[in-house]
Amino acid sequence: MQKSMNQMIPLANQLNGLNNKLVSQITCEQKSHADLNAKQLKEIESLKSTVKSLESIISLMQKDSSLKDSDIISLGTKINELEAELEQAMQKVLLKNSDTNQLCSNPSLEIKAKELENELEKVTQNSSFKDRLIFCLRSRVSNLEDELDQIVSQPHQIIHDSKIGSAEADPVSSSNDYKHDEVVEEIPHFPSHYSVCEPDGKGDYDSIPAVPVIALGGNSNTLVNDQKIIPLIFFFIILAFTTIEIKVMGFQSDTQKNQKTGLPPMKLYLMDMDEATKHESS
Repeated sequence: MQKSMNQMIPLANQLNGLNNKLVSQITCEQKSHADLNAKQLKEIESLKSTVKSLESIISLMQKDSSLKDSDIISLGTKINELEAELEQAMQKVLLKNSDTNQLCSNPSLEIKAKELENELEKVTQNSSFKDRLIFCLRSRVSNLEDELDQIVSQPHQIIHDSKIGSAEADPVSSSNDYKHDEVVEEIPHFPSHYSVCEPDGKGDYDSIPAVPVIALGGNSNTLVNDQKIIPLIFFFIILAFTTIEIKVMGFQSDTQKNQKTGLPPMKLYLMDMDEATKHESS
């Protein structure tokens, strides 16, 4: 019996705990139900008050309304017209959006855009090649001018030495032979430093200094020297024409670049020099 009692005691304690829990839950549920009922009653009262206010407003509108049936019908037609206009506007907007989407997704336009990009790349490559060619020609012309300066200085020295030798050998014959007038021919000499042409296309070709070449007559030695100098004169003339053509080509390329980029010619010239130095260093 004691064992059975001892076994029943914990079971009774558990049952008491469960009863207490159930009682607490029931009380909580009752409180929540009471709160809900109170809220619902408040809402019902507020709805009743709104219904009463609406009924009063309707009664006032029925009493104070001065609109006629014709006015109401006209307002309805206007509303219908506005709705139709809105539908048309929406359809137009949808059509425009569809057209723009078709244009954006058109493969022919994409192909044309790619072709134009390729043409632009080719044009830029050709312009850069022309600029490099012009720079190389300018450097070559400057080197040729330096060589020509040396060649021109040598005949003058030879003529001066021959004059001194003939004067020492025969002063009388030298006085008779050198009675002829000295003929001075000015040959244009272009410096190795090339200035950039002005934006209006006028270069200072007249302001370039000239190197005098003295041709002496009356002696067989001078005839030989004249035969040596005449080819040099022709070579100087050809060199002058080539330098002018190179300057014209450079000016045309600069003007084309200026039209494409909108940069001043001096800045373009500096950019060309930087590209040329990079090309030479590479």
